[in-house]
Amino acid sequence: MEDIEKTLSALEEKEKTSFEEMDTLLDSIDTLIKETNNELSEDKNKDESMTKDILSKKENELRKLKLIPKVNRICNSYYHKYKELNKKVDENIKGVNYLNNKNLIKFIGNIDEKLIKELIVEHLIRKGNAKTVQRYLEESKLELDTLTKDIMIFQEYYDIINDLNDNKIKKLYDWCTKNRDILLKNTENMNGNKSKDENMENKDIYFECVKYSYNLLLEDDSKTVEDCVEFTRKHFKPFISDKNYIKEISKLMTKLLFRKTNKESSEINTESKIEEKNKGEGNKEGLEFIKNLFIETFLKLNHKSRDDTLNTVLLAGRFVLPQVVESEEKLAKDKDKKNMEVDKEKNQLMYSLELPEELIFHDIFVCPVSKEIASADNPPIRLNCGHCICKNSFDKIEKTGVRHNQIKCPICTQVGKVDEINKLDIF
Repeated sequence: MEDIEKTLSALEEKEKTSFEEMDTLLDSIDTLIKETNNELSEDKNKDESMTKDILSKKENELRKLKLIPKVNRICNSYYHKYKELNKKVDENIKGVNYLNNKNLIKFIGNIDEKLIKELIVEHLIRKGNAKTVQRYLEESKLELDTLTKDIMIFQEYYDIINDLNDNKIKKLYDWCTKNRDILLKNTENMNGNKSKDENMENKDIYFECVKYSYNLLLEDDSKTVEDCVEFTRKHFKPFISDKNYIKEISKLMTKLLFRKTNKESSEINTESKIEEKNKGEGNKEGLEFIKNLFIETFLKLNHKSRDDTLNTVLLAGRFVLPQVVESEEKLAKDKDKKNMEVDKEKNQLMYSLELPEELIFHDIFVCPVSKEIASADNPPIRLNCGHCICKNSFDKIEKTGVRHNQIKCPICTQVGKVDEINKLDIF
């Protein structure tokens, strides 16, 4: 694997130098364009022949730069390094089945290839690579019932993220409008379960989206005060009855009193240009905050974790495997190795493995309703709202409290469909 690391380092170095060379070429072009503009603007009384002479001269200078041959050389050089890396990877990995590694099987038993393929599919879907998923499924002959739904979920997710990355908010605004009822309901639940201060720290994506759109409206010189007032009447109405939002809405409405008129906006001096620049930077910060809030809200509503399972597993393995190897080397030298072997009945190692806090999960589940510890016969059930209860508790609620295929969560009282619940497999 050392030759792969060396080749990869060489590729990274080539990438760095290639970008530097490209930047130099672009700077040369930029300088030439600026010089041309300056020469053309020096004397506005130039006749057509003089202008043609200047352009012809600069065109010859541009040819001397030999841009196309230089770009081709840079790209070819990088491409050859990239091919060299592919060749080294093939030499080291091709034909090797890491799933049959004896050391791995010793600690975790026989590896479920189908499970690993499902983790790969989940990872690709979460990255928005729908076409790659389809091809991988055809090659691996794997069928997943939830595939289409997950692809649609994350396709919508990345459409909105890409829009926000381009400093646009329309798709997010449309998504908030489409999911208005459920977002407002979540806001009500949040307000009911938290104090005022805690609630304002946990902003609502729908309100933040409306607030951001309102601020953009205030900065738009083509919009009148009446347009701004009409916007607030229509979009702040769902929040006006909530005391937690009244104070913030009042501040936003007060901005109308200090809004510049069209006449004032046209008289822009150096100081106001600086203000405009700072305002733009503030918008970027606000958009970044909204994007992070959207990610958190979207994944929560769709019952998805922020990190996909494959990333979590690989990261955990990065911490655990070196510890396992080191421990085994010590145990191999120990005469009493039999007393320190894996407890096969409990499927546990006889020594602890240190993990970062964010990778530590409970290996048991206690039902918040019955206080029973979950088991294989009484597994945890996840309801539509995201709360989990044991199967026994769910069965009792289902017998007495189900109407029209709907069940009410005993924790947050949110209503969901019975056929959309999921059993969590933790055993």
